[in-house]
Amino acid sequence: MLGAIFRIDRINMAPRAPLPRLWALLMRWQRRSASRAWLSELPPERLRDVGLTPHQAAVEAKKAFWE
Repeated sequence: MLGAIFRIDRINMAPRAPLPRLWALLMRWQRRSASRAWLSELPPERLRDVGLTPHQAAVEAKKAFWE
């Protein structure tokens, strides 16, 4: 019984596979890029609705996807 518990613990502590982590990172970068492009196209009225100034939106839109 005790050995089975330890085996489960070792399995749970194993690092996650690198490919799913890489895929998640790429998807996060893609979402950032898309949302920043969308933000750069919003008119000032819509920016005010989300609580941003045009300057703040421009600064955010110029960031690289990995930032």
